[in-house]
Amino acid sequence: MNNKLMEIKQDTKYWLIRPGVNSTFFDAFYKDGCVAMGWDRIGKIDEDENIHSLEDLKRLVAEKYKDLLQGKDSIREYKRKVSDIASKIYKFTYEVNEGDIIITPGDTSVLIGRVVGEVEIVNNKYMPEIKIDEEKYIGQLNKTRKVEWIKKINKSKLEPNIKLELRVVHGISRISNKQVITEINRTIYNYFTYNNEGHSIYKIKNEESIDFEKYAKFIACINDIYSNVKNDNSKLYIKANINSPGPIELIGQVQIVEKITNIMYCVFKISDNRVPVDDQELVVEMKQRYEGITYDDYDFPCGGCM
Repeated sequence: MNNKLMEIKQDTKYWLIRPGVNSTFFDAFYKDGCVAMGWDRIGKIDEDENIHSLEDLKRLVAEKYKDLLQGKDSIREYKRKVSDIASKIYKFTYEVNEGDIIITPGDTSVLIGRVVGEVEIVNNKYMPEIKIDEEKYIGQLNKTRKVEWIKKINKSKLEPNIKLELRVVHGISRISNKQVITEINRTIYNYFTYNNEGHSIYKIKNEESIDFEKYAKFIACINDIYSNVKNDNSKLYIKANINSPGPIELIGQVQIVEKITNIMYCVFKISDNRVPVDDQELVVEMKQRYEGITYDDYDFPCGGCM
């Protein structure tokens, strides 16, 4: 196999960004390779030398939206709304960085992608029909960020913690739950490094009940290989969501995970003449030990996208 692991950088942040009220612009964002933010009376704030902080932006919001916000019931509610608008724009402009991962939900599917551009202003493109007051206040979505969409996936196929995260109603929110981040990573990649560890994702595709003996031998083969290739500093971990279908994730020292993944691929997926020279004896031994078992209903890591 010998494919290079994808690298997810340690400082990568994860965001939920909605495609307008009621997912209005989901298809447009997918087609155009972007996400966008409204409140169009304010443009590209990083070009305004007077905006240096969130507090500066709050003052600008209060000025630009004075006519819409004055009718709020109390000073407290007024300040809350100003803070909410300013916070969304500030996050979108300054806190979302190139390389960050975006998840954008539609009615039945979600998009997951990587930010690849700074804020740009686009006018008269993402115009809401203004059916409710919220759309009137937000206006057109004029602040955009380019996104390289990695995967479009039906909501029914998402892992459970991602589904729970989608209940967050804010237009933009940072995802900090570690389990949600784990599920996002292995939804889009099956062979990658993250936080200085290697991650290798196998996926059971079978819709029926999982064959216990077959699964047990699969884990036993991994353990046998690990016993042969581990070093004094290595530790291998596993995360599994044993549903049908469901993932099996190996986590550990990059070199060890890479070694196990390559050998497993050689044992079950390719012929002997493609086995790395250093591993030939071990592969032959594993092939003999687990002869007659096929894993066509398991997806093996191959690098890149699932």
